[in-house]
Amino acid sequence: MPEPADPRWATVADTLAWTTPPSAAYEPAGRLGRWFRDGTLNAAVNCVDRHPADRPAIHWEGEPGDRRTLTFGELGREVAALAVALRGLDVGPGDRVALHLGWLPEAVVAMLACARIGAPFCLIPTPLPVEALAERLEFVAPRVLITQDGAWRHGTIIPTKSRVDDALTAAGGVQHTVVVRRTGLDVAWYEGDRWLHDLLAPARMPPPSAPTDPVPALPAEHPLLLTWLANRRGQPVLAVHGTANLLAAASAVHRYGLSPGGVFWCPVDLAFIGSQVHGVLGPLACGDPTVMFEGTVDIPNHRRLWDIIERYGVNTLLTTPSVLDRVRGWADAAPPESARRTLHRVVAMGEPLRPDLRAWIADRVTGDKDAVVDAWGQIELGGIVAVDAPADPARLPDAGPAVVDGAAEVPDGTAG
Repeated sequence: MPEPADPRWATVADTLAWTTPPSAAYEPAGRLGRWFRDGTLNAAVNCVDRHPADRPAIHWEGEPGDRRTLTFGELGREVAALAVALRGLDVGPGDRVALHLGWLPEAVVAMLACARIGAPFCLIPTPLPVEALAERLEFVAPRVLITQDGAWRHGTIIPTKSRVDDALTAAGGVQHTVVVRRTGLDVAWYEGDRWLHDLLAPARMPPPSAPTDPVPALPAEHPLLLTWLANRRGQPVLAVHGTANLLAAASAVHRYGLSPGGVFWCPVDLAFIGSQVHGVLGPLACGDPTVMFEGTVDIPNHRRLWDIIERYGVNTLLTTPSVLDRVRGWADAAPPESARRTLHRVVAMGEPLRPDLRAWIADRVTGDKDAVVDAWGQIELGGIVAVDAPADPARLPDAGPAVVDGAAEVPDGTAG
């Protein structure tokens, strides 16, 4: 039987907006136990509706240099409009939606609109070739697929809509393809295709013309997002994450593990669960502005990372050691003094943080070794669950990791 959970999880649960508060944060049951039994809530309400409407929610930069800032009020209106539009396409609780989108504001709107109506979403990487894209669509079996006409990457345009069209010839079941007009690329058009801006137009009409947007209270364990594990025996495998447990983990890790507050940025591909949970859900659930960018940190030049940090006053940077190591190698873009004045914490995730890279970050970027943090987690666990230097160690709940050999836990210092 599972051990009793850290009582601090009950305190984390109290920070969420519940329609029906749970009678307990955790109770032992079966192999894994149950979290927040009998509680109901809505992830979109927690990430958008409960925050001040005039507070910045998203700072976004496109690869060609275009920029947008959305407040929580603006984000909320877009989320509500898309939720109405998805209902109009017969998407309801439990229906899967595939998002074949890069780092766009529309991707976050789509994530939260799906959460608002209880439709589990799955991010599919935009660079995938047609065969891999078809395999994933066949496996997920979404009712609706949201993509873009083309995606900017390294100064070129990936023909995302064209790849989707080819993949759908091999993967059936998708009833509608919704397309974000991003690059202006000419695309073929088929039955069931919809432009996103056309789909949203009726829902954006002022009352009383606009449709109503009822927000369902969903069970705590209602599926929120699906994410990919490594192939098992040549087959794709999905992990399904529930609403309340993922929101509780995202908000606790964000506020008490990663960031004490301020502007947050996670420059990692959006299809990675670390980006979805810690670059979107965590900051927004805590009411912090989050930075999002299209493309890579070396286009249009090697100074892009530092320029974005300086432009938006990024206080916490979360990325992979590979990105940081690549930045270290750019002799034409040394870290500016402004980075030290702005960045309070640099957090590495997804790979081991080597001592030499950690020392470089402390010496050249933050000016403080205590501001460099190493984070650990797993896809199955919903992203990061432990950090070696928490922002608020007294309030960060213990994830209860255990090293096992077979079915039994092994003592500290023993391999398993």
